[in-house]
Amino acid sequence: MVNRLSDSDELIELIDNGFIDYIVFTGADRNNSLADYIQLHRHALLRGVACLTSLDTANALADIIASRFNQQNTELVDICHMRTERMSLHFTKMQGSGNDGIIFNNFDGQITSPEALAITTCHRHTGVG
Repeated sequence: MVNRLSDSDELIELIDNGFIDYIVFTGADRNNSLADYIQLHRHALLRGVACLTSLDTANALADIIASRFNQQNTELVDICHMRTERMSLHFTKMQGSGNDGIIFNNFDGQITSPEALAITTCHRHTGVG
């Protein structure tokens, strides 16, 4: 635990001495909270310390750190060049009550990212409609 920036320079000293690698600032409802954040963020930026403002992002970062993955033990894959030809997908287009629906049979798991497929196939002007 450290004091607020408006109360002491303890946090700035910790950053300057290299004791802090990441800052998670979620804000508060006190009057000095915005001024503290601006001062903290500027100082962290000058010292190369990551300043996160979301607990979801902080949790994702903690998961990555805990997993111990790094450039030496992780294989990078260029997903843009994995397929040599376009995949053919069969679908059924339905309509009812003024709504359109596109049905894909994916029981075999061939479609690995249905949410990405939905964006392109459901586009009114460039997709199936």
